[in-house]
Amino acid sequence: MTRALFIMAAIMLGVSFPYGREEKAGWKVTQITSCNGGASGLPQLSQDGKRVYFVSNCNLAGDNRDLGKEIFKWEDGKITQLTHTSYCQIGNFSLSPVSEELAFITTCDINRENSTGREELALLKKDGSAIMLTRESQGGNDFPNWSSDGRYVVFESSADPLGRNADHSREVFTADVTVDPPLLQQISRTAKDRKCENSSMAAGGVVARCDDDFPGTAPDTGALGMSVTIEGRTVGSNPDRNLELFRFDLNGRAVQLTDTKGCENKLPLIQPEGGELAYVTDCGPSSSGLPVKEWKLNLLAGTEKRLCPDLSFSVFSMAWSGDGKRLALSSNMQYRDVNRERNAEIFIIDLDSPREKPAAVTDFPYGWSEYPSLSRDGKVVAFQSNYTNERENSDGNLEVFMAMETQPETEDE
Repeated sequence: MTRALFIMAAIMLGVSFPYGREEKAGWKVTQITSCNGGASGLPQLSQDGKRVYFVSNCNLAGDNRDLGKEIFKWEDGKITQLTHTSYCQIGNFSLSPVSEELAFITTCDINRENSTGREELALLKKDGSAIMLTRESQGGNDFPNWSSDGRYVVFESSADPLGRNADHSREVFTADVTVDPPLLQQISRTAKDRKCENSSMAAGGVVARCDDDFPGTAPDTGALGMSVTIEGRTVGSNPDRNLELFRFDLNGRAVQLTDTKGCENKLPLIQPEGGELAYVTDCGPSSSGLPVKEWKLNLLAGTEKRLCPDLSFSVFSMAWSGDGKRLALSSNMQYRDVNRERNAEIFIIDLDSPREKPAAVTDFPYGWSEYPSLSRDGKVVAFQSNYTNERENSDGNLEVFMAMETQPETEDE
């Protein structure tokens, strides 16, 4: 929650700049929230691209007069407030791709099960009711994500709900919401002063980055559909305790996916069907362990593929489309006349396209655009931005935007 609160607060102060470029050919960009003195962000898009869920401390629907952080839904131009809280906070949340139920972090005393006001994980059901998934944690819970089948919520926690995390290290947990009451499982079990983070889940398995040396196991073609065959890697062995990428099954068995030294791997995001893993690295190929000077975006599915190898850029956040064919990035990449200012812009990589460069969804002259969310077919994207223009966001607050693909770009810019 700390990360989300920082982003929502830090970008609320803006400076008015002249109106400039808003979008690239092939994408129609629309600002869907507008609020003076507040912030709206962390959007989550429905699979059909027709509904956007987001967090805001604005009175967007006339029912948030205390200006607390609440969850809202945008649909067909209408905004509806979904949560109604007082004197508590709502933080990071995630939308089920199947049921459109919402898993969210909150300090609120829902159903009188969080009297201490700790950061707990809750579930907002389709009927508007809410239940707690964690209770009275002696530690923080954060960063929920759904499995592609809508059965599990994977999240990170320094709590000890099952009596297996006495040192309160940051671990990966899952909650099976298809049973009553929801069933919690601890997936990772690191040593003292170690951690697992950046978790995502698909097809019965979890991927995270960890700095522990888990017992070695041979790679297989199991639950995630991965066949990891990178040469030169000692599988499941991390004696230097670098931050490496691991795959876990639901019993907590770990398989090490990267083996690097003196560099960093981050933002692992598993494809919805589990076949490929996108992540950001400043390392050389895993088989060499040699560092490189620039951040790169890798795709791992049996062998490594470096995406956009001729571009130098950072990636701040990313999302898969539901069909796993497109990857949306918040990135400062620049090529030819695209993103001359090196702002954080929204780009789309189409894995089935022969196009050499990602499609630029936005090319704002000012501001920071982040946290993209894609529809199932990847033709609609929602994101947050503090882009300033004189028509709709002259105060430069953080707002939610949508972009729809109108005609795919054919020219390689």
